Amino acid sequence: MRSYRRFRFACVIVVFMPFTAFGNSNSRVDLDFDSVDEAVRYAQKRLAEDRSVCNDDRGWSFPDCGENRRANSTSEEFAAVVIKYSYDDGSDEPAHLICPSRSRNGNTRFWPNKARVLFVTTHEYTMAFRLTHRRYHEIVDRVKISGGEVTVVDDLVLEHATKESGCEVTGRVWLEGNEGREDVELTLASSKVSTGPKGEFRFEGIAKGNHYLSALKKRYHFDSEKLKLERGERVTVALKGYYHRAARVRWAYQPDGSRDLSEGLESGETILSEDWRKCYRFSDGFQNQSRQRDFAIRQVEDRLQVDDVGSYQNPGVIRLSGIELDEVLQAPDVIYERGPLPMREGDVFIFKTRDGGKYAKLQVMEIIVSEDAKIKAMVEMARQPLDEDE
Repeated sequence: MRSYRRFRFACVIVVFMPFTAFGNSNSRVDLDFDSVDEAVRYAQKRLAEDRSVCNDDRGWSFPDCGENRRANSTSEEFAAVVIKYSYDDGSDEPAHLICPSRSRNGNTRFWPNKARVLFVTTHEYTMAFRLTHRRYHEIVDRVKISGGEVTVVDDLVLEHATKESGCEVTGRVWLEGNEGREDVELTLASSKVSTGPKGEFRFEGIAKGNHYLSALKKRYHFDSEKLKLERGERVTVALKGYYHRAARVRWAYQPDGSRDLSEGLESGETILSEDWRKCYRFSDGFQNQSRQRDFAIRQVEDRLQVDDVGSYQNPGVIRLSGIELDEVLQAPDVIYERGPLPMREGDVFIFKTRDGGKYAKLQVMEIIVSEDAKIKAMVEMARQPLDEDE
């Protein structure tokens, strides 16, 4: 049975504060110490001292430090949890600590044989946490906390997953078009395998925890499969690979900030496809795939969708059907969605761009299936003469 040592003060510290994250900045402060005793002394000192103290010698601050607290603020108590772990094989790689604490260092990399202090609020009586590493069985636990106390959890051991203790994942890969299913590369945790002649595969010795099974083969799209594995579990999975899709589109962009989509437009025709490196922006004609995006294209199974619409100044998109691009004369003054929205041949999309002040329209002329069809579509585009103004 796991032992939790607790240290309590003679008094309970109560503070008045709004519900906010710890610290007065967005920077991360990893309160890691070489020993548990050192970590406990630090936690005791911080819980006992005046909350107005900002940026101590380790750069730590409590919420709203140095500010006058409002009389009607919510009353909360604070506690501290000290966590320390090691590996059963002596590894010195960092694990990932995940916990829903109010502490900024509660979801970060965490090195073994270090004692980490987590300050938490006691609006709940327990604190749940997970300690994960892709080659080791994850630890999921919950500790009791109480206001003004320091709780120590220092006997955690991450156990290396072996063929005997680990999970087994088997399955088969299917490909659109029933083409050769051999040599599809699959990745699960830190393991990689390739499929056999019939698309079969097997993983052994996979650690307990949450993992994504991904597959890779040229010309094919695979959706990752999320697996929640328990120690020693045997799981069978079927994966389906679909030809990469692309969309041949016409588009027009109004640079003057008005909702007029009838004249004074920048326009073009291009082919869009899913690529995690690409985020499309109308203002540069999709040439600069920067993160300052208006939208991105995502493929889900055999379907394309408009997704990841920009995140600045209330952008959005609406989808229309039964209308041609040239018939769209204005951007309607309605609520624009963030996506995702499916892309079908003939659909027209109207975008409110990432800066929230300009509008554009786009029509899906053709959904292209396979790389060969994409090349054929580009050939047809190359044969078209340029407009006089280009």
